[in-house]
Amino acid sequence: MKEHMKRAVQKLLIKKRHRLYEERVAGQTVPYDIWLKKTLEQEREEVLAWKEKAGEGHLSVSVFLPEAFCGSIFHEEGWEKTGDLWLVTSDRTGLTEQAPLEAVRYFEEHPACMIAYGDEDRYLKPDWSPDLLQSFFYFGNVFAVRKTLIAEIAGKAAARRDLFRQDREGAGEEDTEEGNLFVKKIVYDAVLCCLDEAKEAGHIEKIMFLSGSAEEMKEDAAKEWSGQYGDWGMEPVFDELKKAHLYADVEIPKEREKQDLVSVIIPSKDNPALLSRCIHSLREQTDYQNLEILVIDNGSNGKNKNRILQMRDQLKEAYSFHYLYRQMAFNFSAMCNIGGREAAGKYLLFLNDDIEIVEEGWLKAMVSKAAKPYVGAVGAKLLYPDGDRIQHLGITNIHLGPAHKLQFSSDKKVHYHGINRCAVNVTAVTGACLLIRREVFEEIGGFEERLEVAFNDVELCFKLLRAGYQNVCCNQISLRHHESFSRGFDAGREKVARLHRERDFLYEAYPEMWNRDACYSGKLVRDILDRGYEPACRFEEARISERAEVIPLDKEPDPVWHNECLYMGVEFTGDEQAWRTGKHGAGDYYIQGWSYSVNIDNSRYEKSLLLKPMRATERQENRVWKVPYRECRRPDLEENLPYIDHPALCGVSIWIRRDALPAGEYLIGYFWEDACSRQKLFGFSAETLLVDS
Repeated sequence: MKEHMKRAVQKLLIKKRHRLYEERVAGQTVPYDIWLKKTLEQEREEVLAWKEKAGEGHLSVSVFLPEAFCGSIFHEEGWEKTGDLWLVTSDRTGLTEQAPLEAVRYFEEHPACMIAYGDEDRYLKPDWSPDLLQSFFYFGNVFAVRKTLIAEIAGKAAARRDLFRQDREGAGEEDTEEGNLFVKKIVYDAVLCCLDEAKEAGHIEKIMFLSGSAEEMKEDAAKEWSGQYGDWGMEPVFDELKKAHLYADVEIPKEREKQDLVSVIIPSKDNPALLSRCIHSLREQTDYQNLEILVIDNGSNGKNKNRILQMRDQLKEAYSFHYLYRQMAFNFSAMCNIGGREAAGKYLLFLNDDIEIVEEGWLKAMVSKAAKPYVGAVGAKLLYPDGDRIQHLGITNIHLGPAHKLQFSSDKKVHYHGINRCAVNVTAVTGACLLIRREVFEEIGGFEERLEVAFNDVELCFKLLRAGYQNVCCNQISLRHHESFSRGFDAGREKVARLHRERDFLYEAYPEMWNRDACYSGKLVRDILDRGYEPACRFEEARISERAEVIPLDKEPDPVWHNECLYMGVEFTGDEQAWRTGKHGAGDYYIQGWSYSVNIDNSRYEKSLLLKPMRATERQENRVWKVPYRECRRPDLEENLPYIDHPALCGVSIWIRRDALPAGEYLIGYFWEDACSRQKLFGFSAETLLVDS
């Protein structure tokens, strides 16, 4: 009877925890349509306040549909009746109420800007991205251009219009398929002509176009919002018109003797089998013929060194490679720089030995980008060995640092406006496959050798951005990456500490890059490592985080409670100044991370952080501190943990007063207490919190 009552009470407690779980999830969820409405209201208030403050005498605006825009370009006699700005939209009813005023505000605040595009509810766009515009018409459903620029390009656009007349002949009305194609070609070409003159486009970071009504938005809220939604310009029928403009890709000759030499630099140690596969696939699967290969070995053991030498000597001349043996501690940057100095090519391709080439045209695509004078580093889409899951398609610089968006996502699906199907401008590309012109590499001083393991590729790309170059990732082609065979995974306290040191070095050298990525909209989620391209309402530290109190414990949790089934991570630990600017030194302490456990109902537990002094001091007395927190929703992890029972509230986002803890370094752990029984779980991560004196 007693046992029966115990089970009944526990059952009631579990139901109560489930209700509390659902309430907390609902309370922390901001539906997209609600976020969008709030954002639009805020932007409307801001632009109206600007108008009132700015007074009278603004630029005038005329709104054009694509067909009218095309016709007006070629009929100068009607221009005097049009506004100073031509605002072009695919649908007048889709323009937000404040869209024309937003255009006026932007052009008046940026008098040198001649052409600009706005954001849409379904497409929060990057800043000016010339290679993305070469891939497809990412300006989309709303852009604006000064009438004075139209006057400059009208003659050129009219001459090129004749190239598209074959698409127009017999097309009939504009709403036929042929008529629409003709209009799209004229619009696309006219915009490219504008950019031949203007050199770059502005980005009006305001939502100026809505793809549906509020009711439709609400109906779509549960669906993925970031598909292609009418994107166009990737189709082969647009290839020819892209060739005659300023940002056109360079055509690569088929003949070997006409191709510039590409030096492939492969850092490698004790991986003769991987190296062999890399080199063989490189030679067999690459239709770019003018190559030389340099292997930089930082100290393979005698057996492996002999195997590599034997492989080199046995290969045919066409497959052979230069072997540079330099016994030294692993330093990716130094190894790449050695290869760069020894290489003879116009182009330098840095390639991991765990890369496998799987399609022929990859290098031609990369060279056609790297050959353009404004381009710095060029990368490629990398897939995991199963050939489906994405490992890399450019590095995004979010609040937590450099991140790989869409990592582990299926490449069979078309993601965020085709980002995994076309060449895109990015902040950085991985050093696992990075192509750059030699002259540019030497101009910026190569890789930073103080970054021995991590972030050296990111630092190189930051350096290129600072020098005025654009970086590109060719996601229309892919290579296979057998990741981390080269040096293993980063884990353990020493490697975590080194990772933090190198990240701190990166942002101390490039403070302007902290939480800044021109190729990733500020309206997309930045505060967590969400692999998708989702609106910021998914997780915002300012909305989610809470203040927490620290409680001293007399002793550490009982060792019997330590549980290997408790998985944990710490994404950020540092003071407020570090979180806001990337530099440590002031404010309260912020900790963000997650924890979950397998084979149990996660909703049953009250959760706390544990802070354990790394070194005992007189004041600390080896005391462990407990920091209870309210769990926060992590939709990114919830989606990736379908096998976990109640995983949504697995996050932690807390602030601790600066004077709440004695000075010292604390190991960060998690402590779970079952609210329905006496069970407890705990474990420690490799991350630490450094509290200044």
